Parts: sequence; structure tokens; C-alpha cells
Amino acid sequence: MEERPDAQKQILIEIAKKLPIFTRAQSGAPVFVSGPDRNGFNLGLHKNLLQVFGEDRKLWFIPVFTR
Repeated sequence: MEERPDAQKQILIEIAKKLPIFTRAQSGAPVFVSGPDRNGFNLGLHKNLLQVFGEDRKLWFIPVFTR
């Protein structure tokens, strides 16, 4: 790999310092019109299972592969 000139390195360092850093850990609780809510997307166990596996319980244990 070719070494960058010092001036180019400094420019890239300055640009990188100004870039915002976003991660899931920093996002915090979802904020709604009524304010932040730690359980804003909590559907409860039953509704969560339905969202993930579908409404037909017979198919929950059949492996289905998608592309």
C-alpha cells in the first residue's frame, strides 16, 4: 500500500473529526410525540412471536430458507 503525503493525511484527519458518529448504543430510547419511551416498540411476548414467526403456528418449527 502506498503511503499518503502528510498534507493529505492531515486533511483526512480533520474531515474525520467532523463526521458524526452514530451507533445503536447512543441512539437511546425511541422518542414519540408524547416523549421518550423505553418500551416504545415492545409488543409483548405473544405479539412479538407473531411478528417474527407469522400467524400460522404450525409453520413455526419448519425451517424456511430465504435468499
